[in-house]
Amino acid sequence: MPLVSYPSSSVAVSGLVVVCLWIGSVILYRLYLHPLAGFPGPKLAAVTTWYEGYYDVVKKGRFTFYLEALHKKYGA
Repeated sequence: MPLVSYPSSSVAVSGLVVVCLWIGSVILYRLYLHPLAGFPGPKLAAVTTWYEGYYDVVKKGRFTFYLEALHKKYGA
């Protein structure tokens, strides 16, 4: 059986498509299918932990205090 040779660009594009589909499926799951999806709040915070990381690293640990503002805005 002969070996099939694929151009490296098509392999790279295929890999990129797979990664994009995976990321998209994770986002859809977290926004609509996850058990906590029905709770109100920022959608960016529901999709990624980078939201909290921003407040912890860039804002120097202010996420705990920002949670109070989120509870006032979205209810608690």
